Amino acid sequence: MDAFRYGLQILWDSGRRKVLVQSSLREAVELLEREQVPVADNPSLALISQKCRELIQAYWVCQLSLVNEQANLCANWLATHQHEDKDTLIFFAPPQEMRHLYQSDHAQERAASRVP
Repeated sequence: MDAFRYGLQILWDSGRRKVLVQSSLREAVELLEREQVPVADNPSLALISQKCRELIQAYWVCQLSLVNEQANLCANWLATHQHEDKDTLIFFAPPQEMRHLYQSDHAQERAASRVP
């Protein structure tokens, strides 16, 4: 959940005002769609999810979407390839190792937008 909060904060701070957040983590998406998490269940999780909801509800278009892993190959690749020498990486272009995945994701997105 902290990765959601951190990513949303980076997007907000960078001036992005129209964002689609896709995740294959059903529990995380459902948690963020709830009004609130009971603090007694998990105080840390309740605080982080509340901060995420505040960011999602800020003055921007921020849509949350549940997708299967195959629908977003780039995100899956990034989640499974750690960069041990960096705390935070921001890519302005896909890393060479995942360009074929980016092209596949982009092709799937174009095909889905043509379906009536």
